Amino acid sequence: MTDKPSPPSATKYRIAHPVVSVTLTAELKEALDCVKGSLSYAQYLKQLIESSNEVMEALYDEAYEVGYTDAKAEYRVTFPCTTCGKPISIRVGSDCHQDIIAYLKSKGWSHVDCHRRST
Repeated sequence: MTDKPSPPSATKYRIAHPVVSVTLTAELKEALDCVKGSLSYAQYLKQLIESSNEVMEALYDEAYEVGYTDAKAEYRVTFPCTTCGKPISIRVGSDCHQDIIAYLKSKGWSHVDCHRRST
């Protein structure tokens, strides 16, 4: 016995709206029914996923800010302005950065291990 072919619109609908089926214990189903309230299962799952995404985005933003702040504090090189005293950040590749590299080379700066090997 062969199944009757589905009309194209039904096939498109099934592709766009796949069925998700789960088996729960009676206790889990009761808990789910309790927390979903008057929402359908689909509405509740959608709400749960959307709120999870919002939480994840907020956590990402917070972690990014903390990481950026920590990295800036540890790796940023600054020097005080000779006029106002506020810090000036040195950007990689800037003229100031190139001047610092030239100065350190002219003074013979090297890795500690390299220096030990050369003496």
